[in-house]
Amino acid sequence: MIVSKIFWGDTVCYNIHIEQIITSTYLDDSGRGIEDSILTIDTLKRVLDDCESSLCTILNFDRIISFQSNLITVLKEIKDASKNLVLINISEEIVNEQHLNTYKNVNNNLVENVYKLLYMNDSNSEIDYDFYNEELFKLDFKEKLKKHIDSSNKMPHTSSSVYLDSYVDVKEFISLDYTFTIFSVYKLALQLKEKWLSIPNENSPVLVCQNSNSAFIASLLSGLLSLDILILDKIGPINKLYKRLGSTIIENKNYIVVSDFVCLGTEVKIVKNLIEFSGGKYLGNVSLIRVETLESTDKIYKDALSVFEITRANNKDLNYFISTNLENLSNE
Repeated sequence: MIVSKIFWGDTVCYNIHIEQIITSTYLDDSGRGIEDSILTIDTLKRVLDDCESSLCTILNFDRIISFQSNLITVLKEIKDASKNLVLINISEEIVNEQHLNTYKNVNNNLVENVYKLLYMNDSNSEIDYDFYNEELFKLDFKEKLKKHIDSSNKMPHTSSSVYLDSYVDVKEFISLDYTFTIFSVYKLALQLKEKWLSIPNENSPVLVCQNSNSAFIASLLSGLLSLDILILDKIGPINKLYKRLGSTIIENKNYIVVSDFVCLGTEVKIVKNLIEFSGGKYLGNVSLIRVETLESTDKIYKDALSVFEITRANNKDLNYFISTNLENLSNE
C-alpha cells in the first residue's frame, strides 16, 4: 500500500517518511509512529514496485535521518524505472554515506547540510522545489475534496443560525480516498506534535472524538503519536450533558478534540465545555478540514489545527458557501 503518491502532470511525488511509517507499523509491526526515521529497504522496494517509466519521480526524504546499508542499489533501480529521479530534503550525511554525491548536477541545492534538491542525473532539467515540497499536497487535497461537495440543496445548519449552501461528505471522502486520508492525518500529526508535544510532559493529552469519522482520525493519530483516545458518543449538534461524562473526564488531564470537519465550531465548543465542566483541561482542536470564516488577522481561536482550510481564496472554486437570511449589502 502506497499512501503518499501525488500526481502532477508527468511527475509523481512520494513522501518517504510516511511510507516508512506504513512499513514499520503495518507490515513489520515494529513501528514507533512519527518517531520512525530510519529508512528500510522494504519501503524503497514498495516505491520501486509502484514506479512508472513514463513519469518523473520525486522522493521527499524529510525527517529521514539514516538509511539501512546498500539502499543506493534500490535508488538506482527506481531511477532506471522512472523517466527521471529527483530527491528532495535529503541530508548531506546520507548523500555522502550512500555515495550519491557522484551526481554533480548544477541544479543540486545544498542548504545547511540538507539537499533541498538532488538530481540523480547530469541534465539541466529543473523543478520548482517550493511547489513540490509545500503546495502540491494542498492542491491535490482541494481537487479530491471537490468531488465530495454537494451544492444542490440549501439547508439550515443544525447547531448554528446560518444556511449551508453546500454539504461536504467527509465520510465519502475518507472511504473513497482512504490512502490519501492516511497521508493527511500524518500531516495533522506533525502539526499536533509541534504544537502540544514538542516538550516532553508526563501529562500526555488524550484525544477526544465524538463520531465515527473523528474516531477513525483519532485512531490514526493515536498510532502515530502514542496517545490515548476517549470516545464521547451521543455528542452531536445539540448541546446536552450526560451524567456519565463526570466519571469519564479525568480532572486536570489534558484533552485535544479531534474533528473531521469544522464549519463554525459549535460542536467543538460543546465538547470543550463538557471537558472543562468535568475538570479536564482543553488544549485545542485538530481537524481534517476547517472553514475559515474570519480573516487570519481576526481569528479568535488560536488553538485550532487543520490539514486543509476552506477560505475566501478557494471557496468559490470548491463551490462551498455559507449564508444567512439577512440582506447582503456588500458591493463585492
